[in-house]
Amino acid sequence: MNILEEAKGLQEQLAQYARDLHMIPEIGAVLPETAGYIKRKLTEWGVTYQEYLDGNAIVATIGSSLQGKRIALRTDMDALAIAEETGLSYASVNGNMHACGHDAHMAMMLGAVYILKQRETELSGTVEIFFQPDEEGLDGARQMIQEGALKEHPADGILILHLAQDEGLESGQFLFKEGPLMASADTFDIRLEGEGVHAAHPELGRDPVTAAAHLIQAVQTAVCREFPALDPVVVSICNVRTRLNDGEDDRVVYNALPKYVDMAGTIRCMSGEIRERAVRRLGELTEAAGQMFHIKTSLRMRRKVPVTVNDAELTKAWEKTCRNLFGDSAVLHQEQPFMGSEDAGYFMKEIPGSYVHLVSNVYQDGRVIPGHHPRYRADEKILYRGAALLAEGAADFLNQ
Repeated sequence: MNILEEAKGLQEQLAQYARDLHMIPEIGAVLPETAGYIKRKLTEWGVTYQEYLDGNAIVATIGSSLQGKRIALRTDMDALAIAEETGLSYASVNGNMHACGHDAHMAMMLGAVYILKQRETELSGTVEIFFQPDEEGLDGARQMIQEGALKEHPADGILILHLAQDEGLESGQFLFKEGPLMASADTFDIRLEGEGVHAAHPELGRDPVTAAAHLIQAVQTAVCREFPALDPVVVSICNVRTRLNDGEDDRVVYNALPKYVDMAGTIRCMSGEIRERAVRRLGELTEAAGQMFHIKTSLRMRRKVPVTVNDAELTKAWEKTCRNLFGDSAVLHQEQPFMGSEDAGYFMKEIPGSYVHLVSNVYQDGRVIPGHHPRYRADEKILYRGAALLAEGAADFLNQ
């Protein structure tokens, strides 16, 4: 039986894995139930594995480490802090939700693990399978690398599969793209500190609200006037909060200017050079706002993840595998990158990688339910396709 036929035969079991995992969503880097489920399956199938991050991350190994090449596969495991509204019989009841398809990702990866384990003696090398927490926090990959997972389980390449939703495409199709695929991500906190005063006499104080308004406008003007239009950059200020004093009192007062304005947001870029320019420019504009309005300013940057860049050679090879499995109609070329971000970029800075999207559309009221939505769910019918592509992609890489 070939890999595709075996994956088709596992379809019902893959759907059950996804439902089991859907019921126990956990967020962040602490995933005891989710990781426990994965480890029980690996143990049941006789797959050796090593734990990281206090047991919340796993690297399973299939094949011989004494000869041949090494290929890595990666799946994310964490969920989102979203209360589920699907009404499914297997819906989560713990206040969290797999609203981004990570339950399906794990199910497909378990299918690939099972298939590859059955063929372990036939593999011309080693497959390292990374089960990663805290993708939504954009930090799990970095933590695993920092703890030595990639050093102890080196690979010549890494393959990653993620679900996507698109009303213009059909469930089961695959999106391939060489080069930059997803943006870098950094987050920031800005504090503007003035002097609170009666609103009728602003000249007696220092107004951080007006300074904040000018800073927001300056940042958006810089984005569209100082950066090339064909090298994307997005700076979004997502939260603005005022406080009257040094306490935590943020009640609304209609006749007093606040002492503080706190702002928070994110920077997304598609190149390292633009990323550094954007971070530097945000700092300059923040400082300038302070000078203009005679207030104190501070900027705290949190550098998150690099640009996710698909290796051209590896992506072409995986696309060939996909065409051989499913035919040319299953393969689509993604023209433009996403401005969303993925901490898989950390793995792909260390080794060549290919990140592919599998279309998974579920409709409600004639529209596709988007990811990160309380009613999101994966299209279970396509799970076997993901498992087959992961397993065949690994086997083909080792046999090349």
